[in-house]
Amino acid sequence: MAERLSYVIIGNGIAGVTAAETLRQEQPSAEITIIAETPTPACHRPALKDYLAGRVSEEALFARRPSFYADKGHELRSFAAGNRRALAPPDLSRQ
Repeated sequence: MAERLSYVIIGNGIAGVTAAETLRQEQPSAEITIIAETPTPACHRPALKDYLAGRVSEEALFARRPSFYADKGHELRSFAAGNRRALAPPDLSRQ
């Protein structure tokens, strides 16, 4: 039986999403977890000014549709800005 590989990608930007897509193509059965500050898909940040000005729709802001993670079988874990310690490994020297 083939070994099931697990990957963790830090970051939900274009690079992180592209890495997840590439891994899924190369390893269809792999477990892929993306860790990001926001629970939403990667967005085109330069387009924010156009969205706020009413020139583009909300859908145009996102690099992938909202169901991207579920559709591809990726797990998305998000954390509140400023609470990065929640992702840090425990300090084993204090035990």
